[in-house]
Amino acid sequence: MSLWIVPIRMEPAEVQIDAPQPLVYARLTSFTAEGATEGSTVLGREASGVFVVEFRTTVRGLLGGEKTHRTVERVTLSEPEELRFLGLEGPLALLQDRISLVEESGGTRLRYESTFGLKGSVLGWLLGVAHVKRVLARFMRAHLSQLKDSIEGGAGGEQP
Repeated sequence: MSLWIVPIRMEPAEVQIDAPQPLVYARLTSFTAEGATEGSTVLGREASGVFVVEFRTTVRGLLGGEKTHRTVERVTLSEPEELRFLGLEGPLALLQDRISLVEESGGTRLRYESTFGLKGSVLGWLLGVAHVKRVLARFMRAHLSQLKDSIEGGAGGEQP
């Protein structure tokens, strides 16, 4: 018997980055350059702007322990305003992420949206809502904070 997946939509996370949209986009897509990003490997290119990428992501669980998860995702780039991620392999049966970039107030508003799901219909949904959603929300906030610091630090370092 096949178990269906109930999608769980995360609350979007946003951050204002004090850097121009093209720079933010370039930093977010640096994984497409050979050997450029730690924690990711481009496994293939399906079409112009469409890559298959392996990501290794370390997340902290609710009890404080850390675990590194491997995912393989199809990444579709729409320069300079959007990146879409579709999970192909990994711990989640459903993973769809979208990062949008909007020029705003002399910088860039980055919005991170995610939908995920676990196998197991109602039981998978309960585990997802009770546990996985909190872990992913904490990861999303931490990831955006790290991106902001990294991009603004790099942008600041490049200015005369």
